[in-house]
Amino acid sequence: MSQTGGDDNDDDDIPYPISIINGYTVSKVRFADTKAMERVARAAQSVFRVSDRRRKQVPAVALLINVLHAAIPHGIRTAHFCQGGVREGFLFRELTPSVRAKDPLEAATQNVAPASAPTIYTMLMFSFPEPSSRSRFLGAIGAHVIRAFANMLYVHAVMDKELASASALYSTSTGLLSSTRGVSHEDRARLALMLESRYMGELPPREVRFREALRRVITPEEVWWAAYLGRVGYLISRLYPSVTVDESKPRLTLSSEWAVDLGKGKTRRV
Repeated sequence: MSQTGGDDNDDDDIPYPISIINGYTVSKVRFADTKAMERVARAAQSVFRVSDRRRKQVPAVALLINVLHAAIPHGIRTAHFCQGGVREGFLFRELTPSVRAKDPLEAATQNVAPASAPTIYTMLMFSFPEPSSRSRFLGAIGAHVIRAFANMLYVHAVMDKELASASALYSTSTGLLSSTRGVSHEDRARLALMLESRYMGELPPREVRFREALRRVITPEEVWWAAYLGRVGYLISRLYPSVTVDESKPRLTLSSEWAVDLGKGKTRRV
């Protein structure tokens, strides 16, 4: 597996970290490379989550992909994979429009959210500096991911620091949110990295490799912002260890600005 916009993440050193079909995305080039798909189907003795019966259907699937690629005027830019059947679709259709419109991450984390989650979300949003002529916050980390982060800010707090960091890192791929449908792999990686950074625990080598694999799913800028938000979340959790944020008695007001070269003896530039 590999993601759009990045190098192949399915190498021997750091395998692709998220073994979930739902939310997986590939680029036009990867999706249209049906020859490679047929080679893998012929050569591999087994393919993860693909039965022998399905492997025999690969040539037919490849033909369908080629026809689709040729029929669409500008081709397929990206391909997003889902995971579900007729039963899931029927049940989803039975839900009210207001429920269907909810973001999956926000809905899935609502049952673990503290009462102060909306206030925590507001504080997190205030931690971003105002856009300048040179810099601005990346909108790729959407508000729904930050709301989910606010909802889950204290979920692993009862654990030891190192265990909390590791558990938080896996929470979106094999833990609490692994069965949540409709979440992109990029959003899973962003939220996992934010939660891991929030606990600031030291990771063992295996988890360090997994974290590096998650970082490859998103851009370097997004990795930086995920770590930044995690640190802000850590600060909030230290100031409000009881989970309750009393808005009438604020303990924290966040402000920030863009700057570079703030090291010792260097000139600040905002």
